[in-house]
Amino acid sequence: MKIRQETPKDYEEVYELIREAFASAEHADGNEQDLVEALRK
Repeated sequence: MKIRQETPKDYEEVYELIREAFASAEHADGNEQDLVEALRK
């Protein structure tokens, strides 16, 4: 596994990864991936 800083080309894949990761989380509100987008801005 290689850990590195994300780049703009990673954003879409990271967005989907976060969405899927929290989809079944008990205390998720379904907006976690949008929070990451907002933090980037």
